Amino acid sequence: MSALFSSFKLKDVILRNRIAIPPMCQYRAIDGVSNDWHAIHYASLARGGAGLLIVEATAVAPEGRITPACLGLWNDEQAAGLARIAASIKAGGAVPGIQIGHAGRKASANRPWEGDDHIAAGDPRGWATISPSAVAFGANLPKVPQAMSVEEIARVRQDFVAAARRARDAGFEWLELHFAHGYLAQSFFSVHANQRTDQYGGDLAGRSRFLLETLAAVREVWPENLPLTARFGVIEFDGRDEETLAESIALATAMRQAGLDLLSVSMGFSTLSARIPWAPALLAPVAGQVRRASAAGNRAAGGVVVGDRCAGHGRPCRGRWANGPGDGRPRPPGQPALGLPGGACAWRRQGRLGLAGALCALAGALSSELIGWVRGGAAQVGDYPASRSGAWLGGPFFITATGGRLPSITLWRTRGVEHSLSPAPGCPAGRPRQNGHWEHGP
Repeated sequence: MSALFSSFKLKDVILRNRIAIPPMCQYRAIDGVSNDWHAIHYASLARGGAGLLIVEATAVAPEGRITPACLGLWNDEQAAGLARIAASIKAGGAVPGIQIGHAGRKASANRPWEGDDHIAAGDPRGWATISPSAVAFGANLPKVPQAMSVEEIARVRQDFVAAARRARDAGFEWLELHFAHGYLAQSFFSVHANQRTDQYGGDLAGRSRFLLETLAAVREVWPENLPLTARFGVIEFDGRDEETLAESIALATAMRQAGLDLLSVSMGFSTLSARIPWAPALLAPVAGQVRRASAAGNRAAGGVVVGDRCAGHGRPCRGRWANGPGDGRPRPPGQPALGLPGGACAWRRQGRLGLAGALCALAGALSSELIGWVRGGAAQVGDYPASRSGAWLGGPFFITATGGRLPSITLWRTRGVEHSLSPAPGCPAGRPRQNGHWEHGP
């Protein structure tokens, strides 16, 4: 674990350690403008010793705020306040980052301690919301959004570009695009929120278009020598997870090819039908699949490359496929594209695992395999209960941490030398793939 406190370099940015503070909303802004609360809060966090500090979700347009008290970056007054915050973060020894986004149909909400619901109709604090389609999220967020025109889509895309420019000029050195959590970008990707029949809806290419176009437009203005990252919900836990995850991997691969430097893997939070199996390290196996598959440059959904061997040891899988790409051969028709969280080398269609498979599955569920691909490979454990340590690992090596008593298979690479530690009971040791990336079991 000493590597946690070693420096990490991504592009021209050097973190003093591999600990990052993710964006956490403060709900203290007035008209999107920061104040003394933010100045003291972020300067204090920077002095705490983290290598990277990402400022909370910051709206690219007035209607893009989650609540009336959220930060914004659509005018110069807001940018001036954030410039002071970026300078204070840097003075505290951390790299200043910022997350920009648009809340879409989840906007115009009360603060969490005020109900965390849509502001009531007729309340002057509220505003009309927008989304790919006129489909409400539901429950405590029942407001039906306005379906965006193609012209409005182009306007919001340019709002992202303008906010990225202001973030750049304000002195931020790490930019994260908020493409997750049921907000606007996630809604374009989600089959639950996007019912469009034009070029921004329908198939995977259509539902991915807004995200890829926005990334490309921001890439044009964000400095090439500074990290450009995104947070994206790759799974919903809504009963169609294999399809969603395969599509997410295809989009993640495309984003990487378009110049994204790091992907923070999260959940979609796009539907009330989700049944999330909350547990420690919930997303770790999912993040591992995304990292391995996107790093390998695998084909898009419907042709996501998977193997017929259990990840890590080459033994034929029985029934359901191993959790991640195997030997590079296409999956046969009718086989699931990818395993699910905790998916082990011995998953069976009938649900019978056997002792070895059960131990693999348990170890997979407990392990905290860290997230990330990225040119050098930084990896984030996010700010959710399933992975709340906030640690960043990766760079010249990849490592898995253990979220419970069972040791996980731990494989990493440093200075070109490959290592393995502590295989979990019942799980064979790993082997390197032809592309140099390790396969893990589970």
